[in-house]
Amino acid sequence: MSAGADFETSKDETVRFVADVDPDDADVEIVSYEWRRAGNNGNGKGKGNDGGGEVLSIEPTFETELKVGKHVITLTVETADGRTLTDDVTVLVRGKGGDGETDSPPVADADDCRMVIADEDAELNGSESDDRDGIIEGYEWT
Repeated sequence: MSAGADFETSKDETVRFVADVDPDDADVEIVSYEWRRAGNNGNGKGKGNDGGGEVLSIEPTFETELKVGKHVITLTVETADGRTLTDDVTVLVRGKGGDGETDSPPVADADDCRMVIADEDAELNGSESDDRDGIIEGYEWT
C-alpha cells in the first residue's frame, strides 16, 4: 500500500491523492482509508501553515488544494484481518508570484556562537534552519 511518491505543485492547483495497493497485496481486503494532515506539516517545528492532524478524507482517492508550503499527508488503511498500514507523501506547494504569496527565502540558523581554536576542527550545525515554503535543498558554509 502506498500514498504515492513525494511531489511538487503550484499554489491554486488541485492535488489528487490516490491510495495505491501493491500488486503483492492485491488479495488484501481494505476495510477503511484515512488521509490525515501531519500535525506540523513535516517541518518538525510545529509551524504548519494549515493547522494539523485533521482528517482530509476517508476515501481511497480524493482531491484538494493546499496552501504554499510543505505538507506531509499520511494514509492509514485497516485491513479485514486487523492490520493497520500507513504511508506518508510529502507535497511541496510553491507560490506562483504576484499574489503576495511568493516563495520566501529560507532562514539560516547556524546554532549558538562559540569560540574555536585556529587550525582545529569545529562542528557546525544548521539543522534549525527553516524554509517555510518547502525543503532546504543544501547548505553552504563560508
